[in-house]
Amino acid sequence: MKPLTTVAPDHRLRWRPGSGLLLAWLLCCWLLPPLAPPAAGQTVVISVDDSTSALALPGPLPTALDDPTLPPQAWLQRPFTPDLYGVSLQPSPDTYWHRLQLEGRFGDSAPRDWHLVADTHLLRHLEFYLFDGDQLILHQRAGLLDAVDRAGRYSGIHLDFSLRQGQTLTLLIRKQNNGPAILPLTLYSEAAFAIQQRNQYLFWGGVIAVLLALALYNALVYAMQPGPAYLWYLAFHITTFLYFSGIHGYGFLLWPDWLQLYLAQHIMTLNFLVIWLVTRFANVFLNAKKNAPWHHRHLRWFGYLCWPGIVASHVVPEYGMIPVFSVVQVAGSLFGISMAVVALRNHYRPAVFFLVSWLFTVAGGAVGMATFTSLLPASFFTLHGFLFGAMAELMLLSLALADRIRFMEDQMLAKAFQDPLTGAPNFSFFRNRFADQLESIQQRHSHLYLLVLDLQGFRELVGLLGPEVLGQAYRNHVDRMTDFIRGRPWAVPIRPLQGEAVFFISLPGGQEMMLADAQAPGDDGIQQIMQELHELSEQAIAVSGINSKIGFRIGCSALHPPSNTLFECFRQAQVALLTAQRNRQSAALYSAEQDSFIKHRLSVLSELRQAIAREQLTIYIQPQLRVRDQLLVGGEVLVRWDHDRDGFISPGVFIPLAEQSQLIFDITRQVLLQSCQWLHRQRSLPQDFHLSVNLSALDINDRRLLPFIEYCMTEYHIDRRRILFEVTESAVMDDPERFLGVIRQLHELGFKIAIDDFGTGYSSMSYLQQMNADEIKIDIRFVRNIHLSPTNQNIVKAIVQLARATDAYTVAEGIETEAELNMLRALECDIAQGFLWSAAVPAEEFSQRFLVGSRPVNLQQSS
Repeated sequence: MKPLTTVAPDHRLRWRPGSGLLLAWLLCCWLLPPLAPPAAGQTVVISVDDSTSALALPGPLPTALDDPTLPPQAWLQRPFTPDLYGVSLQPSPDTYWHRLQLEGRFGDSAPRDWHLVADTHLLRHLEFYLFDGDQLILHQRAGLLDAVDRAGRYSGIHLDFSLRQGQTLTLLIRKQNNGPAILPLTLYSEAAFAIQQRNQYLFWGGVIAVLLALALYNALVYAMQPGPAYLWYLAFHITTFLYFSGIHGYGFLLWPDWLQLYLAQHIMTLNFLVIWLVTRFANVFLNAKKNAPWHHRHLRWFGYLCWPGIVASHVVPEYGMIPVFSVVQVAGSLFGISMAVVALRNHYRPAVFFLVSWLFTVAGGAVGMATFTSLLPASFFTLHGFLFGAMAELMLLSLALADRIRFMEDQMLAKAFQDPLTGAPNFSFFRNRFADQLESIQQRHSHLYLLVLDLQGFRELVGLLGPEVLGQAYRNHVDRMTDFIRGRPWAVPIRPLQGEAVFFISLPGGQEMMLADAQAPGDDGIQQIMQELHELSEQAIAVSGINSKIGFRIGCSALHPPSNTLFECFRQAQVALLTAQRNRQSAALYSAEQDSFIKHRLSVLSELRQAIAREQLTIYIQPQLRVRDQLLVGGEVLVRWDHDRDGFISPGVFIPLAEQSQLIFDITRQVLLQSCQWLHRQRSLPQDFHLSVNLSALDINDRRLLPFIEYCMTEYHIDRRRILFEVTESAVMDDPERFLGVIRQLHELGFKIAIDDFGTGYSSMSYLQQMNADEIKIDIRFVRNIHLSPTNQNIVKAIVQLARATDAYTVAEGIETEAELNMLRALECDIAQGFLWSAAVPAEEFSQRFLVGSRPVNLQQSS
């Protein structure tokens, strides 16, 4: 460009540009400061010559307030002043005129074609009047509400005219807009105009392509992984697309003129809608209900602000709505940003992308607002600043949504590795991920031990207060353990997949695993640590206002890789724990000798599997009699294992082993089958005779139980009143809902239910009532020497009264002396069994000894 010059005689301002590429001009317009305004009373004259290609008209332009009574020609002589230029750019109902002159300085008299481009698509009224002297040679309307012929492809707003050597044309521009009324003008030669049109279509096409590609991508992702976040994003995306089509004019290429005219005239409506949508999207995207609950609760207030604004913007002129929207915009931006900050503080990783996208939007919006309010010079970059910021936001939000999916997958993975009650890492974490950090732990701690804690006391709590206290009890235990361990020098933190470091891992079966650094070789250090933990376990813990004891036993093993791997160390700690349980100790440190016990158990387990497969387990029956007259009324079925080498193996050995090895139902199935076969063979039984069959907690939870019982009853034609199922009261602990459901179904099928070992478990009265037991069995420990123990007498008396209150009868087991029988008779116990009459005998022997005809046998006589 050539420098701007002032011609003194006619006080005209002349600007002689030099040649250059359009891109260079755009960069200059963006980087260079605006030209100095002409003095009041001067006329702006734009001189062009053959070197001119593209020329941005300087501002401020001479301006005058419209007088509707004057014709256009009158404004050729009316006074103009640049002082009104800034006012004319503001939203207003007023109409303003601008005036400038175009002077041709060419090398010959041939006319040149020129194009004056207005880089705006929002003005409600815009008219160009081009005069040659006093003669009007061109009049063109270009406003949204003006009568404009929009046939053909939309190419923007431009005035096309010819200019000859020495010719001076006067251009009058009349404009009005309820919103910002900036009017960036650029004068192009024929060649430069062709470049400008091509670049404009390329720019519009690029914007449309990017926005449509982003929308299509997120629509496809939504189709594969539906979720409300993507729906709100797509709604926000579409509204943004419509918004910028109205501002930048590319909507004329996409849809009918009436829709584009509506969008361009209702930018304020779209402003309110965009603010509402982006806050709704933020609420869902940031999972504000969890990560920013205060913002989630107050989100509805933005609906109260935005929707009245959407409605009012159809009635109130834009200049009247701008102050209101400015407040809503600032409030919405602060609300959304603060929501993201709070979510980020709550460790919600996708909030980072959200915050960065907001920064782009706020920066772009600030540039756009400053341009439309004339605080920044109008250029390609400043005019499209908000568009660039919004496109960056949409791209970042697409990345944020993808990161949100990854984050949610990470969370789901973290939950899969997290115990739901304690919140600590679980056994899956220990098995699959814990080894990844073990090496770094060993570098910081040189004398590591692995401890397995077997928790005790939770069953008592649930029995006393019900299952709803279980979660609170675990959390209180976790808090106590964490506070205690954190302050110890031997503490070894463990990093879960998410969240803060913890100090133990939850294991199945009510166990926990932790590491400790003994800080010195030898066993003294770890023994001291286990003693400290034992003292902690002896302290009461408050649950629902009740001080309860949540204790634990400890098994411990030294962790010395590579000779002692993590899983081998874990196995050794479990062996030490079994040793502590067997010896009734609070803690035990692993030694190689303890493995012999485990090897024996494994040997027994292997042979038990073979015995089950070969059906070597047999049933024995112990008679049960009515206390008042000692008449036979039933028998309890017990299982026996006659080992080929070791002889009879006690059920106290193989039944717990079967429960731990998931073999118990196989044993129960053989017991049920043999019991039904025995009943089927009996041709005559006393009228009230029944067999009592024991069911373990694992049986109750096995979905094969009820179908198999039905099969046995049908196959052997058994009267269901002949079968009574005994369950221990502690069995309700594992799955109360499942347990009570199975008991209810057994009742409905016609079977009787007995509570075995009553008084030794932890059932609450509500469970006892829901079980509707037919029989309550008094444990042997309350019966043994009852005639010598007033305490046991009172306990049994209370149990008898409780049974009567629930329409159940009582059975006492383990009676060995006449004195015990007499005391039970005095306490009005109903049925008894024990060595006083007979031990359990093989089923066929039971038939021969105690079943003679259909009349009940008097056991006192038969014994």
